[in-house]
Amino acid sequence: MARYPGVILLLLASCASPSVDSKPSGGAAPSAHLHDEIGSIVVVDWVQSEEADVHVEFSVDPGIWMTSPTRTRAAGPASELLLGVPYDSDVSYCVVSDDGSGPIASEVATIRTAEIPPELPLPVVTAEDPGAWGIEDRFLVGSVSAGDPLDRAQPNWVFVLDRRARVVWARETPDVRTTLFVRVSADGTKLLWDEGTFWSDLDRGAHSVVQRSSLDLSDVETIATPGLHYAYVDLPDGSLVWGDLSSNPDERLVQGNGTEDPTVLWTCADVRETTGDPKYECASNSLWWDARTNHLLLSLYSSSTVFEIDRATGKMLRWFGNTPGGWGFDPEDTAFEWQHGVSYTDDGNLLMITREEATGTRGALLTSDVPSIAREYALDADQETLVNVWHSDDDIFAQEGGDVHRLPNGNTLLSFGTGAKVREVTTDGTAAWSLDWPANDRLGRTFFVADLYALLP
Repeated sequence: MARYPGVILLLLASCASPSVDSKPSGGAAPSAHLHDEIGSIVVVDWVQSEEADVHVEFSVDPGIWMTSPTRTRAAGPASELLLGVPYDSDVSYCVVSDDGSGPIASEVATIRTAEIPPELPLPVVTAEDPGAWGIEDRFLVGSVSAGDPLDRAQPNWVFVLDRRARVVWARETPDVRTTLFVRVSADGTKLLWDEGTFWSDLDRGAHSVVQRSSLDLSDVETIATPGLHYAYVDLPDGSLVWGDLSSNPDERLVQGNGTEDPTVLWTCADVRETTGDPKYECASNSLWWDARTNHLLLSLYSSSTVFEIDRATGKMLRWFGNTPGGWGFDPEDTAFEWQHGVSYTDDGNLLMITREEATGTRGALLTSDVPSIAREYALDADQETLVNVWHSDDDIFAQEGGDVHRLPNGNTLLSFGTGAKVREVTTDGTAAWSLDWPANDRLGRTFFVADLYALLP
């Protein structure tokens, strides 16, 4: 087995090795068909003649073989899914079985995946440096809407891309509902995506739901999230926390599992009481849960403020930004505005997408001539100040949306909402990977996953 950045591959796999027997291990030769709903997933079927450790090797690019996980298979009918395969591609595959006496490979067969959905917006790679990629950062997961990014009634897609920006999984959100916040479940075994009606149906999110699903769609749980308009988080007990904007100006943070009335954790009225401002309004666009402290970071674009809230008590512990009593900035001209994608890094710094400079304009949505960048702040608790210690250098204009993550190898992944761009940059700001969606599209949250097979039942 060999590695190169971002991919674990078999360069001399059993299928391709002349030293391994090329014949079925007793039963019929394997066959394959495409998944009923996801046309990039190949289903390989065979009959196992005896119990053995078995995997399937498969190849799309010449000389490069990938492998499914090795599983102990009993005698009888068996099947395996091939994941991470692009649409509209020829896939070679074989079954490799080892009963303890050495591997035996079936003959190599070929199947072609389905054509890529024609309505799905596609990106292009504008820069890449494979030597700077992390081994964990193999597949990009996210969402994108087609057409005018400010027209909410547009088709939305959840996608998975490989490092060549080829689509290896895609699903359209039904009924032009809005999908902005895709994530992996807290236990790492499911994919979650929102199907919001706040924007598509203009019903204040009355019928919004979150889907928690295996990648093959065989195990899907639909969780009712009334009032959901943007962000949510998934907790280890399976419940969700989300911003409920079913009434204005009283946005609430609620927690629920879709089967009972949600529990209210926090309300905007708490801010009005604390600040003494009876007209204070709350509208959030980012929510993050810190497993280390059981605290929530809630970003309000309506006031250019980030609140840290104790999930257990609902108490506002501290806040950063423009609300009275909030922490200041060092330097002062690094104040954030219209911030998105807020989180703490592993070393406790605050990371977000924001405007390059604060305009002081409450209607920042209408300000399109100020670039969006990522900022990282160290927290000076003694001075109650955010100290800007890093920022990105891209001059990318995004009227709304955006997200940012610090990757395990120190790189930073940024997505730019209505700017329809993704950038991975190294610690010195060099582009490791850049994707542009040339059409007029809007990106939701994006992130990397290492192993798609972890998202199967």
